[in-house]
Formats: sequence, structure tokens, C-alpha cells
Amino acid sequence: MISVPAFPRTVSVALGQAWRPTPEEGFRPGTVRLAWKPGKLVVHAELIDDAIHTRAKGFNERLWELGDTFEMFLRPLPDEAYLEYHVAPGNHVLQLRFPSDRVIRGQRDGSDPRPPEAFLIPKKAFESETQIGKGKWEVRATIPDASVRLGRQWKFSFSRYDATPHREHAILSSTSAHTVVDFHDQSAWKTLVFAQE
Repeated sequence: MISVPAFPRTVSVALGQAWRPTPEEGFRPGTVRLAWKPGKLVVHAELIDDAIHTRAKGFNERLWELGDTFEMFLRPLPDEAYLEYHVAPGNHVLQLRFPSDRVIRGQRDGSDPRPPEAFLIPKKAFESETQIGKGKWEVRATIPDASVRLGRQWKFSFSRYDATPHREHAILSSTSAHTVVDFHDQSAWKTLVFAQE
């Protein structure tokens, strides 16, 4: 369990490739800092990147298929429903809400034929901004939720698609210790508790 302090203090988690014995060639590090205010989770990601790009043009596109993407998975406990928020360079955003992880299992085994678009959040649900610098890009996001309060616990995971135009597949990384690449596997997600430090 990670104790997350109130803003302006932060706690940091690193993106890695726990499913591999060593990081793959081309892996670039990233760090995610977390803090909270009453009713708001504050997320700041700093992502080292050799070739920052996305083909995204608008809101709620499949960003993970279009280039560089930072992903946020958030589940207030004891709720089963969880959020999946994506941010791409240029501050393009994708927002999804799944009623439980059974939906993903159903999509994979064919018992739930609904596409991800069936779970889109149509109106802007969080605030974000991106900044592109030399060799890195950053995401700052503020996620409002009435359950962000002292002592409340959430499950969370952050992940990344580091895409390069000449490379066939994006390099994936996560803050969770996944044994295989499955960002929806909540057994590997960490737990945070909002603390006053």
C-alpha cells in the first residue's frame, strides 16, 4: 500500500517492465507523482522519449493505436467499477469507465461482444495538460472524485505506450508488477491510501 500525501507534497512511482528479466532495447524510463486535495487526485507523469508523436486528432479516439499514450487506471475501493483515462501528446484524451473487470474478461473470451467504445465517457471527466520538451513529455492531470478524502483507498496503475514511427510496436511499461502484459490485471495494481503527511 502506498501512502499518498496531500498536495503540494507528492509520492513517486516508476514505470518499468516487470514481465521481462531486463528492459527491452529502446525502453525509456518514466516517473509518475501522486498527491491529493479534498475531492481531487493530482497526477504528474514525466516520460523520457526519443521520438514524441501521435496521430490523434480529437477526443475519445483509440489513443493507444495512434502513438505515444499515458494511461491511468483508477478504482475507488470497495467499488468494482474503474476508470481508464488516456492522455497523448497535444493533450488528446480518451475516457472509459468499466463496471467491473469481468467486462474485459468477457471481451477476451467472447462472452461480452461490446467494443471499448461502449464504455466511453462522453463528456470531459478530468482536467489535463501536456508539455513537450527536449527528449521528454509531461502529463499533468487532476481527477475529481468525491471519494478522494482522508483515509480512502484506491487501486491504481499507470502505463505507457512509447511509440516511434519507424518501430512496428510500441514499447510498453507500467507501474504495476505485471508478470505478463495485461494492464487490466488488477491483481498487480497497487493500492493507495490518502494520508495527511
